[in-house]
Amino acid sequence: MSLVAVTALVRCNDIIRSVLTGASLPAASRTFAYPHREWSPRRWCVAFFVSGSTQPGELLGIGLVDPGRRVTDYERKIEVDEFRQINPPLRIEDIRESLRGPHAFLDDDGPLTENQSERLQEAVVEERPGLITVIAELFNLLAEKGPPGNAGEILEMERDAFGIALDIAGFKRRELLSSWRPPVDPQVSVPFLSGMSGWLIEDQLIQHDLMNFADSIQEPTLHYGWGMLRRPGPEGDHRLYVYSANRTPVEETLGVDFIYYHENHRCFVLVQYKRMEGGEDGGQWIYRPDNHIEKQLDRMAEVDKKCSEDVAADPRLLATPCLIKLCTPTPFSPRSGDLSPGFYLPQKDFKELLDDDSMKGPRGGRRLALKNIPRYLNNTIFTQLMADGWIGSRGTGTQIVADAIEESLRSGRSTIVAKRVTPG
Repeated sequence: MSLVAVTALVRCNDIIRSVLTGASLPAASRTFAYPHREWSPRRWCVAFFVSGSTQPGELLGIGLVDPGRRVTDYERKIEVDEFRQINPPLRIEDIRESLRGPHAFLDDDGPLTENQSERLQEAVVEERPGLITVIAELFNLLAEKGPPGNAGEILEMERDAFGIALDIAGFKRRELLSSWRPPVDPQVSVPFLSGMSGWLIEDQLIQHDLMNFADSIQEPTLHYGWGMLRRPGPEGDHRLYVYSANRTPVEETLGVDFIYYHENHRCFVLVQYKRMEGGEDGGQWIYRPDNHIEKQLDRMAEVDKKCSEDVAADPRLLATPCLIKLCTPTPFSPRSGDLSPGFYLPQKDFKELLDDDSMKGPRGGRRLALKNIPRYLNNTIFTQLMADGWIGSRGTGTQIVADAIEESLRSGRSTIVAKRVTPG
């Protein structure tokens, strides 16, 4: 009996055990500090959770785990979802006897080999036959993978844009993003937004210009939708509205534009996503300009120029709204709560670097490599600056950006517009 190729062992300390087995806790995903060790490949997998002590040792439950990234020299964060408690727990010694062969891996943790995974599953089901249904259910949840190729990369960019919006607005990004499920009818829905249960707003609300943008935002598109989240606070409700539109099928989409409006500071930020690719230079990720970049940069430069002419008495560290996010081509991971790896550059800096002779490759082609970029904004810095209103348009520049949204909606790119509304 083999249900899946590879599983993992997670060894629970007292804190992890008490949280996972707490009867009164919701079944939402949970994040824990975990001793760092090599864990490859780093992705969601089915995991068997065992007690921290190897003697006598118990199998406490089965669930899904994402090993996460290393946060210190000694720790990484693991994210646990869909945990199924085994009650009463299975004794590790009983599982050893059922393995009928080498079993030293039961004293370790991390990903198992294909052979170890198969033998462990067989031993667990032999000891507790009813668990075969639980294991199969978890494998089915794990199998909810996104599409490959361009469609999967576009979905990953959309997921990242939603994640940034959640961070800026103070919502629980990991918990919300990991609740994504494939839409029932992806042919007529916005690919990512339609998989966010509880987000979608009735179609008639689309007729109301919720974002106070250009009239074109109400025009019909091939894929479109509104979403809204509400977070209660002592001074009133915080709300995040999201509009997602795409005039082309996701497989044919050129890229993703993310447009964020901060109502308190009356500022827009526009982010255009660009894929990097594996290059020479010891495996460095490199961006090579596509056929659309010149036109796109000219449009962004025009918007930035008009916004920079405004002298409103509203301090900004960056008073122009247009940025580029360069990201590695990451496969769509439906259950992940992480942001996509990448970095942000203001449009002007991006163009200057692209035109610099030092960025030319061996054959004279233009390219950007991370090692050649002196400074940039990472996800954390960008999110914090945007949340505090330190970057983006101001004064009359805000209306200029609103007028530019129409062009983005017609560009063949996925356009995601988010608006944060706070009380007061």
